Amino acid sequence: MPAPRFIHLHNHSEYSLLDGAIRIKDLVEAARGMGMGAVALTDHGNMFGAVPFLKAAGEAGIKPIVGMETYLAEGAIKEKSRVAGQFHNDHLTLLVTSEEGYRNLIELSSIAYVEGFYYRPRIDLDLLSAHAGGLIGMSGCLQGGVSRLLRVDKWKEARTLAERLSSILGAGRFYLEIQNHGIPEELALIPKMAKLSAETGIPLVATNDCHYLKAEDHQSHDVLLCLQTGKDLDDSARVLRSNPETWFKTPEQMAALFPDHPKALEATIEIAAMCDFRLGKSGTHLPRFPLPPGFATAREYLEHVVMENLPKRIAAVTEDVLKRIRYELDVISRMSFDGYFLVVWDIVNAARELLG
Repeated sequence: MPAPRFIHLHNHSEYSLLDGAIRIKDLVEAARGMGMGAVALTDHGNMFGAVPFLKAAGEAGIKPIVGMETYLAEGAIKEKSRVAGQFHNDHLTLLVTSEEGYRNLIELSSIAYVEGFYYRPRIDLDLLSAHAGGLIGMSGCLQGGVSRLLRVDKWKEARTLAERLSSILGAGRFYLEIQNHGIPEELALIPKMAKLSAETGIPLVATNDCHYLKAEDHQSHDVLLCLQTGKDLDDSARVLRSNPETWFKTPEQMAALFPDHPKALEATIEIAAMCDFRLGKSGTHLPRFPLPPGFATAREYLEHVVMENLPKRIAAVTEDVLKRIRYELDVISRMSFDGYFLVVWDIVNAARELLG
């Protein structure tokens, strides 16, 4: 019998702070040791580990799949009133397929912290719609929106959300995620997800919510969660506990967990094949300064700003002064630093305005 084909697409590293306990190098080595040609990194709400992961995977000859388990606000991210039971921050797994997707995921992560943060860095459906290019979505764990609705038998709402996410991400780029960590709610959810998949045509994908590398790391991970919540190990009242099955299992072990859903295991291979992003060559990557009307290049605008402010700095603008300025501007331009100087100038001006 051939070995089952499976790739882990839902993994939390040490960058899922005080929650994930898998070191990136160990994640990559474990995937390679199990014969997986690829592996994903999907930390909670951030991409802090993306560059180390891309480099480590490249060195190990493993295809890196950059991702993030984002927090999706049930309403809009501008809604920040804490009303019990009214709003949810649903989990949603996003994976990068291309450079466009990588840039979009960076944008989503940044907006989630700068504009959407409310207990968690959040995005909403409108934001996802604006930055969906190059991304694949999976419905997430028990805390995912589709899962949450199916668990209370809100079939119409669950189907509406699943179809909305599928529409946003594009045909064949959204999957219903099923997991089996021995949790009764998960086991009850699997047939519901399968039924929803049959009704909508949205495919299933099997994942393990990996938070630590080996089964014997469970106790250490439980200690980590105690640090996160400020609880003691022997506190019988603590709610957040480590699940003994959220470790990096082999393809054979994953196949044993989903005997009735081989296509959901095969879907991990299908998704990995669609993901084809590698980190570009190192070098200088500077932001583009937004030019006001009437200026074609950053060099033109920088020279304008310099000349406009020159009388404020130098009382007597002689030919020698102008000659020196032209020389300095030429050096900056040859190094392609015009935009950088404008960005710094803008930041300094903003700081001065704040200080009065």
